[in-house]
Amino acid sequence: MSKIVNISHHRVEFPGNLLREVPRRREDQQDDYMQRFDFHTLFSDAFFIEEGVELLGPPLLNTRDRILSSEIFIDGDRFLGKVESRDHHRISRTILHGVKSGSEILLKNTEGDVLIEINRIVSDFSGRRVLVTQQQNNPLEWIRYWVEFHAVHHGIDAVLIYDNRSTLYDVSAVEKLLKSIDSIAVGCVVDWDIPFGATGGPNQVWDSDFGQHQVLEHAMRYVLTDAKSVIQQDIDELAFSEDGRSICDILESSDIAELRYPRRQILQITTMQLPPERSRGYRLHCDYAYYRVDSPWMAGKYACVPSRIPRDSHYLVHGVENANRSIAEGIIARHYGGIRIDWRSGMKAPISNMPLSSVKDEVFLDESILDSYNIVPERGLSRKSWSKTLSLSNFFSTNAENDINEIDDLRDVKFPPQDEISRWRFVSDRGYSIEFAVLGNRGKPLVSSFHGPIDRSKVSIPLFERVGSLSGLPVSSVYFADPLLATDDKLELAWFEGGDEWAIIENMVRIVRRVAALGHARSIVHSGSSGGGFAALRAGAMMPGSTALVFNPQTAIGSYLSGGTSYASQKAYVAAVWPDVYERISGKVEDIVSFANEVSPRTSVLKYYEKPIASRVVYCNNVNDFHYRKDYLAFLAASARGGNLSCIEVVEYDGVEGHNPPSDDEFIRGLKIALGSESAMY
Repeated sequence: MSKIVNISHHRVEFPGNLLREVPRRREDQQDDYMQRFDFHTLFSDAFFIEEGVELLGPPLLNTRDRILSSEIFIDGDRFLGKVESRDHHRISRTILHGVKSGSEILLKNTEGDVLIEINRIVSDFSGRRVLVTQQQNNPLEWIRYWVEFHAVHHGIDAVLIYDNRSTLYDVSAVEKLLKSIDSIAVGCVVDWDIPFGATGGPNQVWDSDFGQHQVLEHAMRYVLTDAKSVIQQDIDELAFSEDGRSICDILESSDIAELRYPRRQILQITTMQLPPERSRGYRLHCDYAYYRVDSPWMAGKYACVPSRIPRDSHYLVHGVENANRSIAEGIIARHYGGIRIDWRSGMKAPISNMPLSSVKDEVFLDESILDSYNIVPERGLSRKSWSKTLSLSNFFSTNAENDINEIDDLRDVKFPPQDEISRWRFVSDRGYSIEFAVLGNRGKPLVSSFHGPIDRSKVSIPLFERVGSLSGLPVSSVYFADPLLATDDKLELAWFEGGDEWAIIENMVRIVRRVAALGHARSIVHSGSSGGGFAALRAGAMMPGSTALVFNPQTAIGSYLSGGTSYASQKAYVAAVWPDVYERISGKVEDIVSFANEVSPRTSVLKYYEKPIASRVVYCNNVNDFHYRKDYLAFLAASARGGNLSCIEVVEYDGVEGHNPPSDDEFIRGLKIALGSESAMY
C-alpha cells in the first residue's frame, strides 16, 4: 500500500483589468481557440529552488513590464534583491534571488495587489523512481495498467499525476487507486486547475498550450528535484526496451541527464475478440499490438535525472532543452490509439476500435510488446476484485448508450450486483426522462446525490455528481441528473424544478423509495450542494425519516447570484423552463420581487419547512461563501416558524472563498454526521 502525498499549488490571477493578449494570428486559430486560451493565470505556483523562490506561470507576454514594476514584499518585508524573469517555451519563470524563507509574497501593483503563497518543501520523492504525467478523465483501469507496466518493466516505485480538471471522478478516486498498488511506495495526485490551453490549430502553430509545460516545470523543478530518475509518459503510452532493460537502470548507471526514445503508433485494432463489456470501453493496453509498417516515427518521449539537468534548461513535452542527452537504442514508447479519449473535441469516451479488415496498408504485430504484456498483472480484468478501489471505473464502462436500461414503470428498476453501477432512464408519463445511476451495496445506508451548476462548455450531460466520493464507502447510492438541462444546451442550473407540470422531485423521490426497498437500506440521506442542495432539501421534506445533507444550498431560487453579483442563471432558467413568465416580464428577471409569487411557489423550499417535518437536515455552511447569510438565515427563520429547529444540525467550515462545492473531506465529514450511528462503519 503506497503512501499518498498531498501536494497543492497556489494559482493567482492578474490583478484588476489586466489580461494576457493572444499571441496567435486569427487565421491560425481554431474555432475554440479563444475559449481555451488562458487569459487570466498570472502564476500557477511559487516554491523554493536553489537560487531563491521561483514564481511559475504562463508567459507574461504583454503584461511583463506592468507585473515586473510591482513592489515586492515577503512576509511584510520589502524585497529589494535581484528579480530575474524570462518567458520561454510557453512558460514564465520569475526568480526572486536569495530568498531562503517565508510563507507569502505580496505584489503591490497599480492594477491591484496580488498575494501568493510560497509552497512547502517536498522531499517525499527523494531517491525514488517516478512515473509522471498530466491526465484528464482517463478510465481508472487504464491508469492502473499503465502504472503496473512501468513498475514491472522499469522498477518504478512512485507515481506523480497532475489531474487536469477531470469531471468523471474526483482526485480522491485516483488517490485510492494508487494507494492500492503494492509496488508503489509513494503516490501523489495534484489537483491541477490550470487551463491546458489551445493546441496547434489548423496550421500547427504551437504557442498557446501553456498548461502542460507548467506541469513539467512544476514537477521537475519543485516536486522531483531529488528523484533518482523520472519517466515522463502519457497514460496512453508504454515505454519498453527490446532487450528487457529498465530505463531507470540505464539512466542511473550512466552520467547522462536525459534519455530520449521514439514512439510507435499502435492501431486501435484488438488482437483478439474482446468480451462485450470491454469493447464498449473497458479495454486495456494489452488488447492492442498492430502497427503500420510504413508509418513514420512519432515525436519522442524521455526519461531524466532532474538533479543532472542544468538550471537554464527547459522541460518540453518531447525532450529537455540544453541537457546532456542520449538517444536510446532499442527503447520504443508505444502510443495506443485504442487507449485514448479525444479530449480536444470534448469527448469523454474512448475512440472507437476498428476491424483489421478496414486497414488497407500492410500491418505487423509488435511481437516485443505482446511478450511484455505477459508479466504485467491484469488486476483490472476482475471487476469484483478491485471495484472499491476503482470508484468510477465500472461507471465509465456503463456510460455507453446501449448500457442504459430504459423503463417507463419504476417497478422495473433492479438493484445492481454488489459494488457495481447500473444506468437507468425513466421515461415519465409527463413527456420527459430522468437519467439516474445506482451503485449497489445491499443492506447499507442509501445516499442520493443531486448535482449543482454545470459548465456546459466543459461538461456533457447527463452528469452524476459525487460518484468518486461515495464509491468504496459502505453505502448504496443513487445519482440524479437534472432533466431540465436538456431543454437548452446553454442552461447550467435548473434546481431540478419545473413546476407541477414536471413534478421532477416527486418522481425522483419515488425512485429513491424503490431503490431503498430493493437494497434493504437502513437509512436514507439526500445530498447536494448549491442547486443540488435545493433539490435535496425538497426531497428530505417529502420523505419522513430521511436526512437532507446540504452544502451552501439555495433555499429560494430567486436569491441565487451567479458569481455573487449576477442574475444570469435565473434569466436562463426562466427563459428555458418558464417561457410564458419570461415573455410576460419582458426578460427582466432581475426585477422579480418574489419568484414564489411570480414564477411558482415551488421555487422556494421555505414553505415546506414552515410546517412540521418528520425528517432531519444537516446544513453545512462555508463561512466564505457569499450566500452564507442570505439563504441560511431565511431557512432558519422558516424552520423556526414550523417548529423544526430541533431537526436541524448546522455545520460551519472554513472552505474556499466563493460559491464552490465541498471538497471530498468536507463532504465525508458532513456525511458522517448525517449517518449518525451508521458512521461507525467508516
